[in-house]
Amino acid sequence: DSEFLFAAPLNWCVTCEPVDECESGPCRNGGTCVDHRGWYSCSCLAGFGGKSCELELLLHTCVNDTTEVPDVARNATVVCSGFLQAYNVSWTIEVASGSVKRTWTIGSCGAFPRSCEFRKKIGYRITRPSATTSVLTINPVENAEFVQNGTLTCVIKTDAVDECASDPCRHNGTCVDTLGAFSCICQPEFRGDLCETAQKEFFPFHRSTKRAWAFF
Repeated sequence: DSEFLFAAPLNWCVTCEPVDECESGPCRNGGTCVDHRGWYSCSCLAGFGGKSCELELLLHTCVNDTTEVPDVARNATVVCSGFLQAYNVSWTIEVASGSVKRTWTIGSCGAFPRSCEFRKKIGYRITRPSATTSVLTINPVENAEFVQNGTLTCVIKTDAVDECASDPCRHNGTCVDTLGAFSCICQPEFRGDLCETAQKEFFPFHRSTKRAWAFF
């Protein structure tokens, strides 16, 4: 009998079939999967983010008032539009019970006899080393008299927020991130919204199970 040895590079195969990284449908919440060589990316719909569009984007709208934005995500963008007639408008971001404060100035559209539509995007990063609250207070318009011939509105969009980031489910419960909320899948011996309550009676076997012994 004759024997032979066949050797080939590790990346060589007789018949190579392309692998579709999107075949399993990894993109959630209506995201569109883009197949790359060995990996995938997701194009998410407005309001969602994350590698697989699994995370919610917080969107808040404020109109000449104060709004509160949870600080689960450290990065945020303020997008403002309206009709202004002013050279400078001050904005302040501060933590209600902390020590961090960010202030900056936005210029106007220029010198003009009548107001014009004003759009400005501001990116900021907030860190709270000594804060004692989890709420950020944003005052979009410090001087309301700068707003003329219309209403200044702003949309505050934070990074994608994982509702399960704080690990809220107790006793090894599994957290499921949903739109603006979360739910917990509890271990069999626990119940409750956070799996915080032990079952009064827990049987690892079904109650109808009977044990039998045979002696020979």
